[in-house]
Amino acid sequence: HASLLPRHRGASPVSGAILAGDKVTGVCTIVMDQGMDTGDILLKREVPIREDETAGSLHDKLMEPGAELAVETLKRIAANNIQPEPQNHRAATYTRPLSKEDGRIQWDKTAEYLGRLVRAMNPWPTAFTYLDGEPIKIWKAVAREGNGAAGLITGISPEGIQVGTGGGILLLTEVQAPGKKRLNASDFARGRRLREGDRFRDGA
Repeated sequence: HASLLPRHRGASPVSGAILAGDKVTGVCTIVMDQGMDTGDILLKREVPIREDETAGSLHDKLMEPGAELAVETLKRIAANNIQPEPQNHRAATYTRPLSKEDGRIQWDKTAEYLGRLVRAMNPWPTAFTYLDGEPIKIWKAVAREGNGAAGLITGISPEGIQVGTGGGILLLTEVQAPGKKRLNASDFARGRRLREGDRFRDGA
């Protein structure tokens, strides 16, 4: 399982770890039972989460230690050298299958949370917002200090598009319009003739 159980049981533990702001995750081998990822833990290995980690990059990072842990588990089972450890069920957290709607940006959330959301939804289902009724995918963004009304563009620079949130500024750095290629946000803003005071919205 791609988390340090009992944290992030369920279908989307990689995205869940990023969205929760965890600094460390990992992989576990467990004894299967009738519950959802509730079996005794056999072995686990921790893996750090970088500040710029996306769900895609973290998934790939977990593949090698996951494969190594599976092999080690089988060897230790064969040697009768492994002791299952019950999970602390009271400490369990859960994730569910992601849907496209999970990527919708709600601008009244904090910039810190929205930055994690963008990374947690990359590469799928991808964070998105609306501009003039059109869905715009947000591939990369970072939280910055500052103030601005939720969804309001507070600045445009070579770095990207600064957008107000419920707390702080979200700097959009890579975006994509429907049917178009991914663009540096400043190039996107120039092509759309965006200005300070324009607004991204939660819905069409």
